[in-house]
Amino acid sequence: MTSSQKTISLLNEDGTLTEKLCFLLKEIFISFDYDKDNMLSREELRHYFSTLNGERIEDSSLDMAMMITSGNTVGFMLKDFYAFYEFQTKFNTIETISDLSKLFSQETLIERLT
Repeated sequence: MTSSQKTISLLNEDGTLTEKLCFLLKEIFISFDYDKDNMLSREELRHYFSTLNGERIEDSSLDMAMMITSGNTVGFMLKDFYAFYEFQTKFNTIETISDLSKLFSQETLIERLT
C-alpha cells in the first residue's frame, strides 16, 4: 500500500482521540513544556500557538482558548491539551492536520498515525 492509499485516523468512532494521535500530542506537549512542570504555562502555550500560526497570539484569543478548554488562564495540563485537540478535530479536522503538518513531516504523520 502506498502512502497515498493509507488512511490517517484522528478520532475513534465515539469521537475521542485515537491512541496514536494521543501519543503524538503527548510528544508535542512535552517538547513545549520547557520547564518540565507537566503543564503548558500561558507563555509556553503562547509560544506553541505562535509556532503554529507564525505570529504572536493575542491575549484575548489565548485567554478564550484557555478558558474554554481548561476553565483557567494559567495553562494546559496534558488532559486539557487533549481536550483542545479533540474539540478542534471534531469540528475542524483540517486545522488539526495543518497543526500537525507544521510540526512533523508528511511521512512522519503517515507512519505514526496510520
